Amino acid sequence: MKKYIRLRLKRITPPLGVRGINRLMMRFIDRRAIILPVAVIMLGTLVFMSAFEIGKTALLPHLTLVQSHILSVVSLTLLVTVVSFVVMIKIQRLVFQNITVVEKRLQTEETLRKSQDRYKTLIQNINEYIYSVSYIDGVAVTTYHSPKCLAITGYAPEEYYADPDLWYTMIHPDDRARVLDFTARILAEPLPAIEHRIIHKDGTERWISNNSAVKRDDAGNVLQVNGFIQDITERKAAERALQESERRYRLLAENIGDVIWTMDENLKRLYVSPSIRQLRGISVEEAMSESLDKIIAPEHLPGMRKRLAALMPDIKRGADIKPMTVEMEVLHKNGARIPVEMIVSVVYDEDRNFAYFLGVSRDITERRKAQRELQQYREHLEDLVRERTRELMTTNARLASEVEERKKIEEELRRSDLRHRTFLEASTDAIFLETLEGAILDCNTAATKIYGYTKDEFLDLTVLDLVPLEIRDEIPRVIAAEIKARRFSIEAHNVRKNGEVFPCEVNTRVVKMEGAELVAVFVRDITERRRAEAAQRRELEVNTALAATYAILVSPESSIRDITSVILKQALALTESAHGFVSKIDPESGENIGHTLTDMLGDQCGMSFEGEQVVFHPRPDGTYPGLWGVPLNARRPFVSNDPIGHPASTGLPDGHIPISRFLSVPVMLGERLVGQISLANAARPYGDDDVDAITRLAEFYALAVQRWRVEERIKSLNESLTRNIIQIETANKELEAFSYTVSHDLRAPLLTIGGYSKLLLKRYRQNLDEEAQKFLNIITTDSLRLEKMMEELLTLSRMGYKQLELTDIDMTELARSVIGELERTSRNANTRIVVKALPMSRGDLLMIRQVFVNLLSNSIKYTRPAKEPLIEIDGWTENGENVYRVRDNGVGFDMKQVDKLFSVFQRLHGQEEFEGTGVGLSIVQRIVLQHGGRVWGEGKRNRGATFCFTLPVVSTI
Repeated sequence: MKKYIRLRLKRITPPLGVRGINRLMMRFIDRRAIILPVAVIMLGTLVFMSAFEIGKTALLPHLTLVQSHILSVVSLTLLVTVVSFVVMIKIQRLVFQNITVVEKRLQTEETLRKSQDRYKTLIQNINEYIYSVSYIDGVAVTTYHSPKCLAITGYAPEEYYADPDLWYTMIHPDDRARVLDFTARILAEPLPAIEHRIIHKDGTERWISNNSAVKRDDAGNVLQVNGFIQDITERKAAERALQESERRYRLLAENIGDVIWTMDENLKRLYVSPSIRQLRGISVEEAMSESLDKIIAPEHLPGMRKRLAALMPDIKRGADIKPMTVEMEVLHKNGARIPVEMIVSVVYDEDRNFAYFLGVSRDITERRKAQRELQQYREHLEDLVRERTRELMTTNARLASEVEERKKIEEELRRSDLRHRTFLEASTDAIFLETLEGAILDCNTAATKIYGYTKDEFLDLTVLDLVPLEIRDEIPRVIAAEIKARRFSIEAHNVRKNGEVFPCEVNTRVVKMEGAELVAVFVRDITERRRAEAAQRRELEVNTALAATYAILVSPESSIRDITSVILKQALALTESAHGFVSKIDPESGENIGHTLTDMLGDQCGMSFEGEQVVFHPRPDGTYPGLWGVPLNARRPFVSNDPIGHPASTGLPDGHIPISRFLSVPVMLGERLVGQISLANAARPYGDDDVDAITRLAEFYALAVQRWRVEERIKSLNESLTRNIIQIETANKELEAFSYTVSHDLRAPLLTIGGYSKLLLKRYRQNLDEEAQKFLNIITTDSLRLEKMMEELLTLSRMGYKQLELTDIDMTELARSVIGELERTSRNANTRIVVKALPMSRGDLLMIRQVFVNLLSNSIKYTRPAKEPLIEIDGWTENGENVYRVRDNGVGFDMKQVDKLFSVFQRLHGQEEFEGTGVGLSIVQRIVLQHGGRVWGEGKRNRGATFCFTLPVVSTI
């Protein structure tokens, strides 16, 4: 059993050894549980032995003394054996019970120790600053601050324990009321985290997020408040920058005349621009909550849903979906139907997952109206032709039946022809009268203006001469269809005399004139209409591209590479170009860094470049070579549809893509060149509309470059700030070490010198001659003065890194308080001090009190020689700051020495005239400068001195 007990105890406490095991056993065995049974057994044994002796004498009187002793010994031995066995059994049970208890207790202690080690490791390595406040009867008694508090607030845990109010003083003054309210409410109810500002130990303003949780007992009383604090300064700065960026981009989107909107796959609106009010008479909020059947006319809904259902499988797998253009009617708030043209694009995220539908809606009411007017005009012309035909038929009938009245009828026809000729000549459309074979018999004046031929020249032409060469073979078939249908309408292209091809609407009708079938042809030049429609389509395409670019620009996660890739994609689509690149200009070196070209290397481009990105270097004079350098040097767009023959062309290096057409637009930010968008090998010649579209896209890119540079600048400033903070912390530690040296290492021997000098004078004065006593008095006096100078110097050094505790200060009351204190200690009791009403200010109360103490002490000291010492204190507000003035009628000073006033240890009067250390005014200057104010002095010898300082004005908002 003993071996088994040792093995169990060794397993749980191997370092104890055999002696330790025995000690541990005896420690945990309940001695009282053993002593009581043993005492009972011993008492019972005594009783038994007494009874045994009495019984033996009575029952066995014949036994001899030896036999009686032997019987007693044997009985006692048996009894002891039985008792010992019972005691051992009891001890064994107790031992096993206590070993089990010990084992469980040690396991529990080991588990608790490991848990505490893990918790301590977690606390020390977590990035958040963790704190804990314990309460007893609603009063905070103890606090804990994790080591991360130093990184976030600048204060070490020891500083929090030394100053219980430190947490309150470091809260930004403007946020203190809100934080105190939150602290009071969190003890009563759970609240989300609060975000507020603090003043870091280095004086900078930081933003933190404070998340707290309250632990209560069964009665609901607060036991503990635990929380963690995160530094969210960078997040707040990024949010402000992002909000500013989003404001600019949103301003751009919200001032576009068309309605820009986005929808999810369930056709729920995610965004709509404010121009929805002009289109449909509703606000943005109303538009965001509308269902689809409140937006689109009912007859368009089934077709749109069907088309969307057919597209969704392709959208889900990330297929390239071309922008869709549809015309439909939407419902106005007043119930009216508004015809719109919508261009809808599918937008994917970076993983090619569907993000949302992006649409641009344009009101085409005016265009529909123009189309209706055109149709009405066409119908009116057809009515005129029918009327003309009826009149001609009537005339022919009259000619057949009334030959005798021919002259009268011919006169009537002449007048009728004159009226119609007048009408036709007034038309702006070209009107021809042609044979069934296409020969031109007559035309109006508008035809000569549109085509450039004279009427006589038209009589020598046919229809074939007025159409482009490539469709002349189709004209006979068209004429045959025209004769068969008796009327015909088509949009086609005709040719002017100068060879220019123009679009037109052609309406024809077969009529009978003087017994012959002829063809009346009405031609309308629709060049301007086509140009206007093309301009509208182009504007929609450009706006769609800008809207697609807007999404990537406002995303805070977008890098400059992401933005240039999207811009290149939109530029290629707008110009139908095969290749292109988007680059940025390094503001320091002038290098042109082609972000998107890097992605082409090894794929489309066979050129080789050093480094990880494509870089084009400028010439020594700062200009750029080659065709791509032309727009950069000129600071304006450049287009060449024959780049090989351009004077600036320097040829193509090995591996370069062949160039057939070239367009490049410099990206400008004000007057600064920041980048370039270049395109090549379009399917058609580049034109002015391409330059305009890419120029507008370049304006977006300029904003992106500006944002990127600002972000880089902020990042650089943050890194520089971090380095400066480290340097300041190092300097503060060195200053603290110096202060410690001055206050301990230097003052100790100084005190020793002064103390022993006093002892020498006190104990051995009778043994010293007059000169020796004089020397010792000088040593004592100078030791005291040097100690005073060291105290002033330490005070001055502490002012450099002491944290300001700003509060509103009643300057009048403060000045009077200082005067009362100085009057009790001053040796110049006759000094009269006048205090006028002083403006309220804001600052550190103790520091500003020190300013008044130093200035007034100087004035009292230097007015001692005056017959009627007078000191005046007044103040006023001017130029946005409070000015305070202390002036006296004392000995004054020479203004030639004004530069020495605020220098450390610089005195304008000798020590034998006036006592002092020469540090007081330096302390005044240091305090005022820390508060953002100014201090200066004026004086005249024996005419008094004036000292002024300024402090911030207390805000009344």
